[in-house]
Amino acid sequence: RPLWFAGQITGAEGYVEAAACGAMVGIHAAREMLGWSPLTVPPECALGAVVAHLQNTVSHDFQPANVTWSMVPPLPTAIREKKLRRAALAERALAALAEFAERVRVR
Repeated sequence: RPLWFAGQITGAEGYVEAAACGAMVGIHAAREMLGWSPLTVPPECALGAVVAHLQNTVSHDFQPANVTWSMVPPLPTAIREKKLRRAALAERALAALAEFAERVRVR
């Protein structure tokens, strides 16, 4: 059986990040026990961004991290004004999450 990790030991910093990663580990463990494939949360949303960051960061001096806007993929067209850029990133994240929920039939 695989060994699953969640929370701060994975490098997720903060209560929300640790709880979200723990929830995903629980979901993955349940899906594995049922013989289902694991889920990949879209990197455009906060949970997907922090998971991608934890999976893809290679460093001998890794530091735990809270989720930040810099972890999500950039927009196809740059927006200079911070408020508008973050609104566009949030809108894209909600759309990606809605598509993800529909794909995995979350109700």
